[in-house]
Amino acid sequence: MSVFALGTVYGVAGVCTGPILGSILTVAAVGGNAAYGGALLAVFALGMALPLFVLALLWDRLGISGRRWLRPRPLTIGAWSNSWLMIISGLISVGIGVLLLISDGTAGLGGVLTVQDQFRAESVATEAAAGIPDAAVAGVAALVLAIGMALYFKSRRNEPPMTHRNAPEASGQHNAPETTANRTASAAGPGQPKTGMTDDPQ
Repeated sequence: MSVFALGTVYGVAGVCTGPILGSILTVAAVGGNAAYGGALLAVFALGMALPLFVLALLWDRLGISGRRWLRPRPLTIGAWSNSWLMIISGLISVGIGVLLLISDGTAGLGGVLTVQDQFRAESVATEAAAGIPDAAVAGVAALVLAIGMALYFKSRRNEPPMTHRNAPEASGQHNAPETTANRTASAAGPGQPKTGMTDDPQ
């Protein structure tokens, strides 16, 4: 029942990717070429996931997760408690869902270009891309993937190694200020017991 509910909700929430994914699956199914269909699906998945990869890379590189304004600040109302970030993101998600429902999946909002202008722009782009061989596109995609993996492994190698958990304590003991007890223990020498007691004034 939970899987059915998830699929039903995705049918409404996936209005932006559903038609495109359906078209790609149709081409992959009736094209008669498994490699071409697999390439279409792989490029489609890469187009959806690549912005997330870039965001994750910048997120770690710029240290955004450590910023103070991103730290969750709790809001408690009676027995209900949540963070401001979750509340704001939930309200935005609900607002987008309502917008999709009342605008027919944003189809009723109109746009800057008319339908004729959009069709003309799509035709120009299709004609311009028709002269580019598929092997060149695959090569560029493989090159971008290789560069990304090289940068990732290089950043992992440049990370400082993890030190022992007791290193700060040892460092603190090593750099402790010299006291009378320390001087007494040092003066006792290696063969003498280091009691740490001061000299008796008597």
